[in-house]
Amino acid sequence: MNDTGPGPSPAPFPDPAGGSGPGGATRSAPGHRPGFRLLDVALHTEEWGRLTVALEGGPDHDEPLVLGEGTKVSVGLTFRSDRAVDGLTYEERRTREGRGPATTRTLLGGFRGGGPYEVWLPPRRMPEGRAHCGLYRITGRLTDGHGRELARVDHHVRLVHLSGTPDRHPPVGA
Repeated sequence: MNDTGPGPSPAPFPDPAGGSGPGGATRSAPGHRPGFRLLDVALHTEEWGRLTVALEGGPDHDEPLVLGEGTKVSVGLTFRSDRAVDGLTYEERRTREGRGPATTRTLLGGFRGGGPYEVWLPPRRMPEGRAHCGLYRITGRLTDGHGRELARVDHHVRLVHLSGTPDRHPPVGA
């Protein structure tokens, strides 16, 4: 189940860590519930392959990932759980300065205790056009069937304009 919309969100994402990193982005990920651990988050693209989202404390966690406009992206999640989790849901909120949030929810289902489990979400195309280029803050969180947050990761993506050539790579560090 995917539910995408720029409309009002059910509830703000509270910051369990209570702190902010550079640029106001909070970097908290490895897991908030005992027994659940987010091991890896990656963006998978056809054009540039696998782009790793740095989790809190990792190298380059303050650097935004750079993507070209219109890039098709699938989010990959790797996690481990000591207990069974029913109704696991991934919720992603994407915001940009001056724009309201767009939220997507994907029901992942139930998982037995164990892992690591690797899940790829259905691919989505990033916005196209110069008006959509810029720095986006993306907050992803995993919740159980009762809505309790199990893990969270905040990161930035810089969307860049690709002038005419579909196979041109975005500039490094743009």
